[in-house]
Amino acid sequence: MQDSPKLDVVCATRSVKVYGSFFFAEPTVTGISYLDMLENYLMPQLQQDMDRDVIFQQDEAPLHFHCKVTSYLNCTVVAWIGQHDCLLTPLDFSVWGYIKDQVFVLPLPASLEELQAWITAVVETTDANVIHRIRDKIAYRCDICRVTRGNHIEHL
Repeated sequence: MQDSPKLDVVCATRSVKVYGSFFFAEPTVTGISYLDMLENYLMPQLQQDMDRDVIFQQDEAPLHFHCKVTSYLNCTVVAWIGQHDCLLTPLDFSVWGYIKDQVFVLPLPASLEELQAWITAVVETTDANVIHRIRDKIAYRCDICRVTRGNHIEHL
């Protein structure tokens, strides 16, 4: 439903760690509020652990390509990919699925505050083993996609 209460949350992954959860206070996330989150929350965390081989990847959400966001990323990270470059992101494809599987169990969260607390708890306890299993599943699905020449693989 369009007017249902919602949470907008950001997380990021590396091979051994999940960064987040960041919950936006605004009812609608804009390019400027996304940029603010990048500058003040996510990038300071990522840069502590960043090495030269890191590629920052985001999905095709329009706010990710606000002109100030792309300028910031061009100046801040060694390499980043996004619009029209990433058809399959580990975070969207599997990490969120894992988080949802852990959070949306009976009894369901009774409020947005409880949902936020449950998401935070799952993110904080997601360890390197979980991330490696998720990445292995993605690699397997990519192999199937190559073999089937791009046929639909979501339900394999």
